[in-house]
Amino acid sequence: MKQLSAIVFLMLFFSQAQAQDSVATFVIEQDLNSRHSLTDITERLYDPGGNLTLEQILADSSLQSRFSKTVVVDSMYQNGRYKFWSRIRISNQSEKTLQSYLNFGFADTLDIYEINNDKITHWQTGRSLDYHDKYNHNNSILLTLAPGQSKLFYCRHSSDLFYPSGLILSVYTENVLRWNKLMYFSLFVDGFQIVMLILGFMLFFIFKDRHYLLCTIPLVGFLLWFSDINGELHLLLNSPGPFIKYFNAIFTSWFMPVCIVIFYSSYVRLKKKMPWVYYTYLLLPGLIVIAVVGLIQNRWYPDISNFIILLLTVITFFSAVYMSFKGEKRARVWLLFTFPLIIGGGIHLIRLITNLQMDISSVFLMQSGALISSTILGYLMYGRVNGTIRENFRVVKANEKLVREQNVNLEKKVAERTLQLEEQARQLDLEKQKSDSILLNILPEEVAEELKETGRSQARLFENVTVLFTDFVDFTKAGERLTPQELVSELHNCFKAFDEIIQKQGLEKIKTVGDAYIAVAGLPVPVKGHAARVAKAALEIRDFMVARQKLLKDNTFQVRLGIHSGPVVAGIVGVKKFAYDIWGDTVNTAARMEQCSEAGEVNISETTYGFIKGQFECTCRGVIAAKNKGKMQMYFVKRENQANVLKAITKEVI
Repeated sequence: MKQLSAIVFLMLFFSQAQAQDSVATFVIEQDLNSRHSLTDITERLYDPGGNLTLEQILADSSLQSRFSKTVVVDSMYQNGRYKFWSRIRISNQSEKTLQSYLNFGFADTLDIYEINNDKITHWQTGRSLDYHDKYNHNNSILLTLAPGQSKLFYCRHSSDLFYPSGLILSVYTENVLRWNKLMYFSLFVDGFQIVMLILGFMLFFIFKDRHYLLCTIPLVGFLLWFSDINGELHLLLNSPGPFIKYFNAIFTSWFMPVCIVIFYSSYVRLKKKMPWVYYTYLLLPGLIVIAVVGLIQNRWYPDISNFIILLLTVITFFSAVYMSFKGEKRARVWLLFTFPLIIGGGIHLIRLITNLQMDISSVFLMQSGALISSTILGYLMYGRVNGTIRENFRVVKANEKLVREQNVNLEKKVAERTLQLEEQARQLDLEKQKSDSILLNILPEEVAEELKETGRSQARLFENVTVLFTDFVDFTKAGERLTPQELVSELHNCFKAFDEIIQKQGLEKIKTVGDAYIAVAGLPVPVKGHAARVAKAALEIRDFMVARQKLLKDNTFQVRLGIHSGPVVAGIVGVKKFAYDIWGDTVNTAARMEQCSEAGEVNISETTYGFIKGQFECTCRGVIAAKNKGKMQMYFVKRENQANVLKAITKEVI
């Protein structure tokens, strides 16, 4: 019985050993200088129910024998999911210890088992796991092999989404994959893009120019896409694995291409330049909706998605090339912007479509392209800012020039207007002087000022004034001798001379009535010597008329003059054609003095004589009857006293 048990144990041992020995082995004979794909030598076991465990596989030789290199992933993808096992042995046949990375590709869940003699080590990773629960975000494990050592690996792949790289195993040395250095470069690229993104938003809010907001769209796409590839997005969102899984399926496939398309359409004004390409882009929302529906129903086909994105890339690239040949400057700039992306992204898409694992070279190329493109975007924003500043500077200069021209024109207009206003003021002043002169010809100066200031003139009583009346003798007969024109002309000449005389002596002309001339001294401003002033004026008028009669004979008139002194009332009456006039008994008496005078004589009353005696030589006429006045003492003024004349001459000389 004991012999039988020993035989069974030996049979199981040798069967397991035989199974172990039959595992496909990848032999490392020297330090690897490149990536080596293990897809062709990896053995796979289909597990449709996903119920197999490592213990069952190791204990069941029939399961061991079912591992095969011929199992294809398409045949395992059923009902929207696939589950399978893979195994590979890695052997170090070099003379030194090697450190390599073993990558198991993409899947929702990867359970990796390392069997080293009787020790089993388990790691778990995959896109459905939380970031903190993963062994490594890029699904790689560090493999350390001493000389002659080999390690056996089993991996269970479980996915609800189809990942074309799910069957790919690759091994590469630490010297080839510089993931840590690549991570530093990725952080630098991300930081640069964040700076450009912040700068774009700041410029948008400062200048209110949608161009800067447009430049931020591809930056957002770059930043989020590479953050997802490098794992920072998983860490930032800190979301459960299923969310990241579905989010990544849509996000990594569509978000950055959509951002690029939006930027391209707006920047090159595609709707106007190539409308058929623009309307082709309008299919993108529908494709995204179909992708989301397919994802929800577990019918996600990344090959088709990648092919569509590649097709859009080709359409976009060649449309930009076409517009560049047509002379579109913006299309050329866009080609310069996208060329690095097309190189890196094209290599990445080709790897995905042809089931090649994404490695450091494709990631580095894409990130380098994104860095160059981000730099170009920064240059575009700088050019826009510089152009805006230059345009603002040009506008400021133009405005300054316009302001200067307007100031010159304004100063010119002001000068012209000032001259016009000065001329108008001068004309108004002349008109005012004319009106004042006319007013002063009608009214005394003081009365005129009062009338201008108050609009009326109060009648006033003047106690001591002297009134002068003149009248031409036989004026009616003279009118018979002279024509009307000659009569009026001679009358004008005489009265003009009278005006000059009374102005010289300081008298105020009151009015003319027919051939009578009336003047007064002592109003509207009371003065001393008013009687003497009137007497002097009367003598000058008399002498003027005597001399004129000698010259013109019968073509002129003889004059008689009358003077009386006393109180009068002076003022303006009426509102139309008003005139300054005087009233009172003094006026009537002066008129009687003129009527009682003789041709060529100055007749004065006794009152006036009392004012001027001693200053003038007077002849007493005695008592003469005056109409309505009775008998009055009258005098003829002959001449001014010679002593007074000599005194006046001496005063003028001194």
